[in-house]
Amino acid sequence: MLDGRVVEENRDSDRAPAWREVHSRLLSLRARRAQLDYEEIVALRDAVRVQVWREVGAASMREYLERVLGYGPRAANERLRVAGALDAMPVLGRALASGELPYSAIREISR
Repeated sequence: MLDGRVVEENRDSDRAPAWREVHSRLLSLRARRAQLDYEEIVALRDAVRVQVWREVGAASMREYLERVLGYGPRAANERLRVAGALDAMPVLGRALASGELPYSAIREISR
C-alpha cells in the first residue's frame, strides 16, 4: 500500500543502516585524528630538541609552525605549549594517543 505511513516506514528502514555507517565512520575519524594529534605532538617535541627551525631558515619554532606547517600564531603557541606539557604529564599523552581524550581536552587540561 502506498499511503503515507507505509512509504515513511520504508524510508526509515532504508536510512537505519546509512546513519549507522556514517556514525561509525565519524567515530573512526575521531580516533584517527587523536592519533595524528599525538604523533604531531611527539614530532614537535623532537623538532624542538633538534632545532629543526634553524635548518629551514626560520627564526624560531613558532615561525616554523606558522610558515611551514600553516598554523596561526595562537595555534602554534598552543601546540608548542601542549607538547612541552606532555613531557611532564605522560598520562595525558597516553589519553590523547588512545583517543580517550581529544586534543582540545588535552589542551585545556594541560593549562
